[in-house]
Amino acid sequence: MSIIDSASVRACLHRRQTVCSFARRASHLPQNASVGCDAASKVIAKHRRFTMNTAKVHSCATLSPAGLPEQGARLTWETESTRYYENKRYRELEAKTTCPFTEIEEIMKQNHGIRTLSDPVYRRELYLRASEVFAKREADERQRIERFGEIRPIMTAEAFGNRIVSVQGRIYSSDWKSFPQFLNDFLVSRFGSEWTEEQDRLDPSKWHPITSWRVRGLSHHLKTLEGKPAGHRVEPSGFLAAYLGFAYDLYVVDDNNDLDERLLKRLRNREQFQGARHELFAEATCLRAGFTIVHEDDTAPGRHVEFTATHKKSGLRLAVEAKSRQRPGVIAHPGVPAPAERPDYGFSRLLKDAVTKQSSLPLVVFMDTNLDPSGAESFFGLPAPVPEPTLEVISIIDTARKQNGGRDPYNLLVFTNIPHHYGGDDDGIDDLPRNWIAYIAETPNIAFGDPALLGELAIASELYGKIPNEFPEPLS
Repeated sequence: MSIIDSASVRACLHRRQTVCSFARRASHLPQNASVGCDAASKVIAKHRRFTMNTAKVHSCATLSPAGLPEQGARLTWETESTRYYENKRYRELEAKTTCPFTEIEEIMKQNHGIRTLSDPVYRRELYLRASEVFAKREADERQRIERFGEIRPIMTAEAFGNRIVSVQGRIYSSDWKSFPQFLNDFLVSRFGSEWTEEQDRLDPSKWHPITSWRVRGLSHHLKTLEGKPAGHRVEPSGFLAAYLGFAYDLYVVDDNNDLDERLLKRLRNREQFQGARHELFAEATCLRAGFTIVHEDDTAPGRHVEFTATHKKSGLRLAVEAKSRQRPGVIAHPGVPAPAERPDYGFSRLLKDAVTKQSSLPLVVFMDTNLDPSGAESFFGLPAPVPEPTLEVISIIDTARKQNGGRDPYNLLVFTNIPHHYGGDDDGIDDLPRNWIAYIAETPNIAFGDPALLGELAIASELYGKIPNEFPEPLS
């Protein structure tokens, strides 16, 4: 039985990240090599004993051929720094002028402009430095992908005293100091000011789940920071982790794929939020695994899967369905929460509904168990180097197989549990552990061309909640 779970994957990822960290090399790009009249002017302004002004620097840089013994010879500062001078009488020219060439020459040396590409030693040095820079960038990019998945890097820059972030062509600007600060404003912007103002007018008992998570999470965060020095960091509470995890998934889907307006409408709706939120998780997971997303047409007749995922490298396609187990009194669902020690699983009913959706493609089902952390262990089992499915998981797999004539009605089944919303105001994320376990079908209805890719998609579930804290540094 092909079973993958969170504990075994985290052990493997820890080893890979340790090796990667030792392989990194620190190197820097050389400074921009272009120096022109503006640079010379700055030197002149610094040393007022020289009398040459900017105009004379221009005349130095464009001496006519008549003033030189060789036809066409000239003094140049080239932007690509392929050469510093062409005239062999440069030293004579320097001695006859009051232009501060010594100072300018130092600038050119710092910018690698004195030496030419015709110098084999210089070419070798340039090649080695460029190789180091490219190797570092490739290593950094591999590490970024390993940590956050096959998604675009954050498109950001600093300008006019503000931080600017681009998301699918939309520009956001403010004085954010960290990426989570941006995520908060991004979420508010995408949900709309009218929606936010409406939430402010509601009684707390009628709040949307993300409004409740935000208020309770930030209140705990600010209380924890009281009396702490500037820059002190604290572990987020479960509510703040739930809020930021949702905001980051929203950003990932919006930045790497077109965020479906129908899905956004369901996310704004208090009663529809839970199912829509898990669909958003499934989309973000597929994007992190290197897939693109196309939503099904809900207006077409029949019952359809949530979306189709196409692997960017191989072109293989999958139908994806997402199901979330609703429980009384949890995530805006009415009723009184059931005792954690006696959970009602009910996953076979959800799975049966998922596999009856119309699709001619291999099927992936993401199932949100929505279990209290104290009751999740009985379903997911204890962490182990080699994952073993519990009796409950085996029962669900066997039931689905029997109902489908002895074959698995899906290709990949992923159970997840992200219980951050179950905690109290003072519970940190370490008190609310996440779990996931995946089963790769042995006898699927429709064969898939690359079963190993299904394993990679399941492992991408582990990347949930890994959120950049800082904005990336600009390329140097």
